[in-house]
Amino acid sequence: KATESQASEVTVGTAQEFVNAIGSNKKIILKPGVYNLSDVKQINNSNSGIKFIPVDDGNELNIIGIHDLTIEGPEQGKVEIKATPRFANIMNFSNVKNITIKNIVAGHTPAKYECNAGVLKFTNSDNISISNSHLYGCGSIGLDLQNVNKLEASNCLIDHCSLRAIQIYDSSDIKFVENRIIDHEAYSNIVMIDGGKGITFEKCEFANNNNFMWNFIETSDKSDVLFDSCIIKNNSKSSNSEFNDENICLFNTTDYLGKSDSKITIKNSEITKNTCDSLVDNKESVKFDNCNINNNSFSK
Repeated sequence: KATESQASEVTVGTAQEFVNAIGSNKKIILKPGVYNLSDVKQINNSNSGIKFIPVDDGNELNIIGIHDLTIEGPEQGKVEIKATPRFANIMNFSNVKNITIKNIVAGHTPAKYECNAGVLKFTNSDNISISNSHLYGCGSIGLDLQNVNKLEASNCLIDHCSLRAIQIYDSSDIKFVENRIIDHEAYSNIVMIDGGKGITFEKCEFANNNNFMWNFIETSDKSDVLFDSCIIKNNSKSSNSEFNDENICLFNTTDYLGKSDSKITIKNSEITKNTCDSLVDNKESVKFDNCNINNNSFSK
């Protein structure tokens, strides 16, 4: 993380001031309020890594190639960053490192569940911290990670996304601590991990996710995932699934080619009142240690 002496601090009060302030070695403090990124003059600035990339219904804010940036609200829940285009991530970071996001609420303006892009996306990036923040739908994916090394999300709320809450590809050393992942009408999985090394969920709550048509937690490509002291309760698969002949389970390690080479460990966790076809798809690759598993409705 940036040392305070290196980073120049700037306080902003509008979306335009916020975008203008983005760059390396910067600490941006946002005054309370709503920051709609669709209202700014969308001018690319290679010096500060800002690029507005067209999507189907507008432009997406891309933050590229910068380092040591903090984006911070004064206290939890007082600063909201949003965008209007349904096909744009709220903030899409690539090739960045040492990024801190704190006390931020972020999501899209349209009606719930009508988005085709996520809230925060990181690609080819290192050393990310997200804390005391709320990533909400309308957003198809709350947090989307591709080739990210070292990220910690703590005390965050991720809710009401339409595709899935968290998506992780080819990433390592990713830690979620005391997050609530709730109320998703996600029509695929809730968490999808492909090629994830050292992915940890600690003291996280997964609750009231009630529409998944695919497996609840899906892993593939030699992922290793740990759930420690988590609560997984009141989640249910979609009742009108078009995949009714498939075995929709809470913990899946078998990819679409039938290969099961990932490992999931669940320890000291509560798994209660969930409804789907089965707990696991492959007992060999999912290990339970000191878990309370009861009052679930598994049909297979």
